Amino acid sequence: MVLDPFLEASGSWLLTYLLHSTLLLTAVALATRWPLASRGPAVHEALWRVGLLGGIVTSTLQVAFGLHPLAPPTFLGASGVEAAVLAEIVPAPPAAPLSGSASGAYGSALEAAAPPLAAGWTVPRVALAVFVGVAILALASLAYGWLRLRARLAERRPVRCGELSRRLQHLRAALGMRARVRLSASARISVPVAIGLLRPEICVPAARIDSLDEAQADALLAHELAHLRARDPLWRLLAHAVERALWIQPLNLVARRRLQDLAEYRCDDCAVRCTGDAVALASCLVEVASWPRPLSEHRVLQVVPAAAMPSSRLEYRVERVLRDAPSADAGPAPRWLAALLCVAGLGLPSLSLAAPPRPSPVAPVAPADRAPPVEPSVGRLALQLASLADVQGQVAQELAALRHDLAGVGAAPEWAAVLSLLQRRTKELQQECELLQLELAGAATEPSAPTDSTKE
Repeated sequence: MVLDPFLEASGSWLLTYLLHSTLLLTAVALATRWPLASRGPAVHEALWRVGLLGGIVTSTLQVAFGLHPLAPPTFLGASGVEAAVLAEIVPAPPAAPLSGSASGAYGSALEAAAPPLAAGWTVPRVALAVFVGVAILALASLAYGWLRLRARLAERRPVRCGELSRRLQHLRAALGMRARVRLSASARISVPVAIGLLRPEICVPAARIDSLDEAQADALLAHELAHLRARDPLWRLLAHAVERALWIQPLNLVARRRLQDLAEYRCDDCAVRCTGDAVALASCLVEVASWPRPLSEHRVLQVVPAAAMPSSRLEYRVERVLRDAPSADAGPAPRWLAALLCVAGLGLPSLSLAAPPRPSPVAPVAPADRAPPVEPSVGRLALQLASLADVQGQVAQELAALRHDLAGVGAAPEWAAVLSLLQRRTKELQQECELLQLELAGAATEPSAPTDSTKE
């Protein structure tokens, strides 16, 4: 039994993705802990992004486009015994064109020797259905959370004037951001958030923002502007989508959480460099964390960057801001790191649920100095075909007896299927021999065609 093409391609992609993503994410985790541990959050964040998305890219290139630069795929579709038996059963294509009856017999033999497609709810189909069902439910939960966030922020009001808006424009120019950033206030959130996949916006809690002094407000706005400059709302949503759609890879959860922490560290460094006041940022984080918030707000705000959330490792962030100087590589990370990981991912082996391909038979080439073989007579061919038909009959009887013995001892079902296939193939060969015997007998009784000299 073989799988249909869609199921085979889907299973091959999932297995290849699991292999590639596991190796890439493990390599990133080791690299960021040892050789690149001294680099700043921006470099670590770029590596984790490649580790999270690199497995999707490399497995798609290898399975969908057949790109295998270093090694061919590893086939898992058939065992060694089954592959060897099928290679012997499937007839090789003839070197010369066949006649009408012979061509039809060869086509029938190919159809009979080919293993049938798996039907019904097999284990691979059930596994794929479970994977797709869980992924759809997880993505639907993410979409529901996004819609709840939009509904919560639907009543926010824009802040176009005032001291807070003026500080925002000043900090935006200091960070070199050309895009216009909107500022809004909402009474339904308790922490500032950076939102907007296409139109960047900072939404602050209307009831709490006035409790911050000027230095704390500047640090807070600079931190949220750093999120928008790096398109963190888009990356946060994408990481959640990958984690939920490809839930079979548990390392995606580790990568997503690590990316969230690194984004906060990077924005902390950017805010300290922009304002020059680490104490103001640390006190701002502590102040925002002390604001009361409803329990349901955490689930709603988990898809967007929010200041001083419980999952942002607040204590370590405050200690890091006060202890360490801001990293010098808070800007874009070197692109050669991402390119190196992608090239390394393409060199990884791929897995395929297909059976290994059967090599095409090569017709033997006669030496040039050897004379062409003499065509045997019709009578001699008839005798050889009759002898071959007898041998095939004996083989068919032995196969039937062997199948009966295997059924008596309770052999595995796959062996019974292979024996049935061998019996069917032997019977078809016997019928072909009988058909050729009839054709040869008819050719022997026909009078020879007159030559040109006889006609004259």
